Amino acid sequence: MTTRLLLADDDAGSVEARACYFASLGFDVHIARDGTQVLALFQGWSPDAALPGYRHARRQWV
Repeated sequence: MTTRLLLADDDAGSVEARACYFASLGFDVHIARDGTQVLALFQGWSPDAALPGYRHARRQWV
């Protein structure tokens, strides 16, 4: 079974690069560019894991 990974970031370049990387490792990757898309993907696709964008993660922990 392939692990479903949700990447959430509004920085298109960053999220596309991370999506390519994780896809090359065998993850089934979906991208959300805003909170509305995140919620829709959680409801309809049910990812196994989610990673926020770097700026959002930094704001939460610094």
